[in-house]
Amino acid sequence: MANFTATILRVGIGLALIVVVAYFRDICVRSFFRFVRERFGRSVFLGDVERHFTTSISIAIVLLACFVGFVIAGYNDVPTVNTIFLYAAGILLILSTRAFRIVFTKWLIRSLGWDVTVREDYSRVLIVTEGIGVIVFFIISIEIFAIFVPSTTAVGDIVVVFFIILEAVCILSFYTTVQNAVAGFFLIFAEPFRLGSLCAIGTSTGVVERIALHSTRLRAEDGAVIHVPNGILANDVQRNFTDCSFRRVHLLVHVAHNTPLSRVLLLIHHLKEELVSCVISLDQFLDQIEKLKPPSEDTEDSDTDDERTSVVGSLRTSRKQPSVTRDRDLAVSAASTDVSESMMGLDDLSRSTLTRNVPATVDPRLLQVTLGGMYRIWVSALVPGNDLMGIAMAKSNLNLAIMRCLESHRIPLHASRH
Repeated sequence: MANFTATILRVGIGLALIVVVAYFRDICVRSFFRFVRERFGRSVFLGDVERHFTTSISIAIVLLACFVGFVIAGYNDVPTVNTIFLYAAGILLILSTRAFRIVFTKWLIRSLGWDVTVREDYSRVLIVTEGIGVIVFFIISIEIFAIFVPSTTAVGDIVVVFFIILEAVCILSFYTTVQNAVAGFFLIFAEPFRLGSLCAIGTSTGVVERIALHSTRLRAEDGAVIHVPNGILANDVQRNFTDCSFRRVHLLVHVAHNTPLSRVLLLIHHLKEELVSCVISLDQFLDQIEKLKPPSEDTEDSDTDDERTSVVGSLRTSRKQPSVTRDRDLAVSAASTDVSESMMGLDDLSRSTLTRNVPATVDPRLLQVTLGGMYRIWVSALVPGNDLMGIAMAKSNLNLAIMRCLESHRIPLHASRH
């Protein structure tokens, strides 16, 4: 009888402890964080900890009270009870890991000075969030296997074999995914381009709309959405046109084959005069070229710098010479065979070859109108524009000027027969 009374008493004390702790847990948690704020001051980090760890701390307090209550009641040696507490602690650990991911991600973003509302920082925040999420996912998976999988020898061997097979499958199947993720982190710090940049990645050209962990999204000129895997960025050429205020446009004018040669030559001369208003100024071009000149750190390296920037030096010299001499010495060859409407970078401009005795009414680096084939007139022009709309407007002006010249000389275009 005495043992029964003692058992009832221990069970009652244990239940009372559990009920009291469960009822006052929120008050205890709030009092604890209030004390911390008074001791260390208010901060955003402390607010995040309180917001995301309150549930985990409350569950931990109740779980601890339950364990103490079962010890008081004398049921702590029952294997089933110990297993239940082990699984409950595992669930608490998983919830705490998830809360830690959220708090750590917010703290890291604040430490780096990124603002999620700013367009330039949104992609960085997205990549960091996804990367930390993947790492925490693997950590939680390890916690689940360590806590909820029985620790017998046979099951342990099965788990080891399973992880070996899973690792081999991940290496073979997710190599490209890992490569894209690594390239995504590379974009955060290298910043070859940003949101809103007009760039060309491989064969795709458009405005960067989003940079994620696995891919980069472009908006093409025709409105199409292009998803470029980040792994391509490490294996292909990237061309960023954001810092350049002009583009090179190539157009092909294929006139009718029955047009007299004299009229074709007059048309070429007229196009050189008419298209002057459609291209950029020489000063604007030279200012952009000057930005490519590397800074000279030592006078002993001046000869090397002069060799590297010989084209830029010749450009500056051409401004001081008469127009005839300039046209003779610095006329750029139009021997390109690219007939598509493409954009050429400044490096291509600087490496253009030089020819002799090419008359021009405007600097040939800005505008070239040549007879590139049988009744084919090639137009290469540097037009103003730093976005898709500006480039489209410049192309329209260029085409309108060409149409006016064709109409003035009454020269029809060649009709293709299919």
